[in-house]
Order: sequence, then structure tokens, then C-alpha cells
Amino acid sequence: MRETSLSSTFSWMRRKSPEWLVGTFAAYVCFTSFALAESETVRMGAHFFPTAEHRYQSLRTVSEIRDQLQSDMPQFVTGFQGCPAIVAGPLESGVPQDQLRDTSTAIQSIRVWCWAILQTDPAASVAFSDPSDRITPEMIRGILARAERLSAEDEDWAKTLLAFHGGEIACTDRERCSLSQPDGRNPPEQSVDFDLIMATGDERFILVAQVIFGRSGFVYGVRWRENLGAGEVISIFPDRL
Repeated sequence: MRETSLSSTFSWMRRKSPEWLVGTFAAYVCFTSFALAESETVRMGAHFFPTAEHRYQSLRTVSEIRDQLQSDMPQFVTGFQGCPAIVAGPLESGVPQDQLRDTSTAIQSIRVWCWAILQTDPAASVAFSDPSDRITPEMIRGILARAERLSAEDEDWAKTLLAFHGGEIACTDRERCSLSQPDGRNPPEQSVDFDLIMATGDERFILVAQVIFGRSGFVYGVRWRENLGAGEVISIFPDRL
């Protein structure tokens, strides 16, 4: 009975046209390619959660990074059960460990790191960033241009975002840069810091911290996509105040 069934099956397959076989193989290739794209390696920036002594870059998968973020989060804020909760917010739902400005900056940064890592496949492997993963003047100008447009479109954003023309760019390394408004003051009244969070494919995730007289204030995240030698801001987090 089983031999008859198998024989019938093979006969049926032989009767199918070559076009059917080609189509089946093409569908398989497409499915496989999609699965691989979903699990593309995530290249972690050197300054991801710097208070944790860079151990995040040594983890194996995105899922492990999410678990480590959840484990480290209570050092700064309680009331959020992992990345999805702190990203959904509001931040006022959490209880900071203290009222220091540095703690507030750390909490905002954790929220941005969580937002970035939630954009990737939890099963994706993790690696160190490579030389092509860097903050560029084009990125800085593009991010400030988006901040300027948001400020022009919305009164709340106008009260929150720093956006100024020109400025001096200084980088401590390829993944950390600062844009300062040249006003002759030390520190300058307004500056914006940029840290590479991570890279995957042609996308870069960047943490942006606004600084007034050397003290950090509002922190937000940017998703940047390279495209044929150019680039653009894809999204900003949070997308509303």
C-alpha cells in the first residue's frame, strides 16, 4: 500500500512541467532570502550602554541584549518590565533611582537603546561595529535638518528640539561626535551629541543628546538609511511628545 502511494506521488511529480519546478524553487529561494534578511547581523556601537563596560557587544544575539537591558535597567529606573514597556512609556510611569540630571539622561538613553534594539529580529546575531559604521557630517546635517522641520511644524517640538545652522563638528572617535554652536563660550550654550547605537544592513541607529551649557537634556533616537551614497532620516523616536 505504501509503495503504491509513493509510486503514485513520484509519477505525479514527473508529470509536472519544468516551469512548475522552477517556480517552486524560486518561491523557496525568496522565502529563504526573506528569512536571512530578517536575521541580518546587528553590529553594535562601541558606546552602547557605556556604564556596563561594553559587555553588550560581546553578547551573541539581539534577544540576549534585550535580556541584559532588562537586567541593567533597575540601576536607573524601576517600574518597567523590559524594553517594550519603557518604549511604550510614558517615562513618568517609572520611578528614577534619584533626581540627578545624569540619571535622567541615562533613563532616556535606555529608552532609545531599547527602541533601536526592538527594531531588529530577536534571533539576529550580534557583532562589533566595523569601520564603515560611523557618524558622518552628512548624518549630523540631515538630523538637524529634520529637527528644524519638526520644530517648524509643531509648537511642542519647537520648544524641545535644538536646531541651528552651521556649527563646529568634533569627533572623539568614528562613532561619537558633537556639533556645537560657535558662540565664543566654553562650554557653548547649545550643542548636540551623536552616538552610534548600532548598524544593520544599510541602516544606522543613532542616539542624539541635546546639551545646554555642557549639561545633557532631551535625548532621542534616529533611524538613518544609506542609499546609493546618500542618506536620509527614516524615523525619529519618540515620534511625539
